[in-house]
Amino acid sequence: MTNPKGSYRGACNYTLGSDPVGGTAVATGDISVHNTGNVGIVMRLKITWPQQGYAPLTMSRTVRLATGASRDVQFHRSITQTEIENLQNWQTSHNYADGCTYHGAITSTFGPVS
Repeated sequence: MTNPKGSYRGACNYTLGSDPVGGTAVATGDISVHNTGNVGIVMRLKITWPQQGYAPLTMSRTVRLATGASRDVQFHRSITQTEIENLQNWQTSHNYADGCTYHGAITSTFGPVS
């Protein structure tokens, strides 16, 4: 019987770089995923960074994991000075929490059951 299962955990942050006004700022993150089931899985991963007064910045990726496989999926996105300010405003008004969220969902399976 097919038993698709997976686990994930993540982290996110941002870097300003040497000239954030000039475009060097980047929202960063990673989600570590592990296939704990008995069949290959396809997982859709999503990470968000909060914005005070605006919808969060988001990125998503889809990965394939064979049975027992693990992978660290990297995310990075250029952000504007205004997006940095909105992110920092959110963090300031939420006791300096990072506010980032990450999610993973199995969308399909592949390969033989092991």
